[in-house]
Amino acid sequence: MSKEMIKYEVVDLSELLIAGYGIALDEQTPTIIPSIWEMFLQTWQYVDYAKHTYFYAIQRVNETQDQQEYIVGIETMALSNLPEGMSFFDFPAMKYAQFEVETKELDKFYEQLATELNQDNLTYLDDYFIEMYPSNNLEKVYILLPIELLESE
Repeated sequence: MSKEMIKYEVVDLSELLIAGYGIALDEQTPTIIPSIWEMFLQTWQYVDYAKHTYFYAIQRVNETQDQQEYIVGIETMALSNLPEGMSFFDFPAMKYAQFEVETKELDKFYEQLATELNQDNLTYLDDYFIEMYPSNNLEKVYILLPIELLESE
């Protein structure tokens, strides 16, 4: 019996401006991530012009430091004053594969994802992915992968 394919939809998103905290990923990351989330959840409401719909967790390659970075934040509509230690992170308008996953199923989702993208005429475009958590329901997460649709043969 074969595994059921992960369902997704292709979405076009405008530029994202995220206000949040970023940390370099290394062997200590699993112990640090909960404290970054805790700090964020205590301060996000002080971000001016924040859109209160989703909390974001983003993993990307920081090209200037040549390492992986983990970012926790909220979308904002304008550059403004931020709580101490927060920064702005900018992500371009793009086409994304959007997956809806229960938070408790995230590990299983990521295990299955790589092979399915290759089987479904999608190419992962960039060195980052975005997790969007509805601010009113942290049991569900939307995963966004920047993609390119391939020509069907």
